[in-house]
Amino acid sequence: MSSDRSAAPRPSARQEADALVARATALAEQGQTSDALLLAERALNLVPRNASAHALAGTALHRLGRLDEALTHFRATVDLEPDSSPHHRDLAAVLFDLQRYAEAVAHAAALAAPQPQADYRDALGDLFADRGRFAEARTQHEAAVELDPVNPALHAHLANVLFDLERFDDAVAQVPEGDGETHDRLGHRFSERGLLHEARTQFQRAVDVDPANATYRVHLANALFDLALYDDAVAHLPDGDTFAHNLLGDRFRALGRPAAALARYQHAVDLEPDRATFQRDLAAVLFEIDRYDDAVAHAATLSTPQPQSDYRDTLGDLFRERARYEEALTQYRRAVELDPANSALRAHLCYVLFDLGRYDDAVEQVPADDGWAHDLLGDGFRNLGRLEQSLAQYRRAVDVDPENSTFQGNLANVLFDLQRYDDAVAQAPADDGWVHDLLGDRFREIGRYAQALAEYERAATLEPENATFGRDVANALFDLKRIGGAVES
Repeated sequence: MSSDRSAAPRPSARQEADALVARATALAEQGQTSDALLLAERALNLVPRNASAHALAGTALHRLGRLDEALTHFRATVDLEPDSSPHHRDLAAVLFDLQRYAEAVAHAAALAAPQPQADYRDALGDLFADRGRFAEARTQHEAAVELDPVNPALHAHLANVLFDLERFDDAVAQVPEGDGETHDRLGHRFSERGLLHEARTQFQRAVDVDPANATYRVHLANALFDLALYDDAVAHLPDGDTFAHNLLGDRFRALGRPAAALARYQHAVDLEPDRATFQRDLAAVLFEIDRYDDAVAHAATLSTPQPQSDYRDTLGDLFRERARYEEALTQYRRAVELDPANSALRAHLCYVLFDLGRYDDAVEQVPADDGWAHDLLGDGFRNLGRLEQSLAQYRRAVDVDPENSTFQGNLANVLFDLQRYDDAVAQAPADDGWVHDLLGDRFREIGRYAQALAEYERAATLEPENATFGRDVANALFDLKRIGGAVES
């Protein structure tokens, strides 16, 4: 009687074990592997012959690299549920990680029913292929197909490994009839190897299987483009796939065929007029063929403020790149009028005003809270030798972001330009070795070697492993005729 009770757990124990398995599963899915293992082990203490708990424990131990222990649990799952394909795959995976390949293959003979053995052979094929052992992978995939010849997934896997073995004709022959996905995948693999005609054939077969599949049609279009069959490529694009038309526009543009690119960009814009990327590409190609008026006129077709402001801003950039500053100014102004709260647009307006020498207007347009715009304007004034105005902009940048070492370094540099050396040193970020090193260079350039040495030493103190800072300290010591100190450094 007592032995019967031990063999058949009380319902409460079974229920508790099931609850522990459910919690362990949730923890495993969240990546809490060690906690999942503890709960699985508790479940096994309650119900030792619980296949789900063994599977969870084996998976957790596998992830933790405890392979021999994982193997013990996976053997238990196979014994308890011999018809479960996932259990056999788990067993094979851990045997492969233990490099016990022959044992993994031999285990297939233990599966008497064709379906479980076919699934297992297929899993072995994948594991061999993952390790680059393609001939052994082929053997297993062929065995799987023999066991289950009507399973299209098994034929597809065999096709892939035959491709890996460069048996391309055999790979193509294995593709199941009506399997567009495998034809499409082989098309990519042929394309990666530069076998463009073969790629086109596979993509065409995928389309023949499923003519309504937009992805297959795009892949075929790109393959036709690779073969310089440009009209055919365009003809195969799905009419409503705006990104595909835009991408083909990019490809035509890269080939130096702007008129063909324009047609694709225009098609994309017609279908999706509010997408800023498409509008920018359209404007860019119109500029490339010197159709500036057409590019500007297109702005009027954008009825909502946000897309039009983005487009006007793009036009401003394009005019500015061509040094057509007045036209750029017009477009930036319109963009700001449409979206006055956009600080990026105001910054762009500021820059073109600076290009036009309208410095006071430029300063007025700088967004108050845009430290980088102030900093860039500081650079512009400094390049013009207008150091006081440069100083004012760098100070504003630092006021916006006092922790920004770039802003602090630029402020220190312009103070140095103004010969306000003590202020420059005081402004240098205490923890930025490169700024101190740069100040050292500047002091050295004007022959103030002691101050150069002080800055170099600060830099070297901050980053003692930095060889540049060490060399600069040595050079400054030589400048001061302290050769002994330099050699020691």
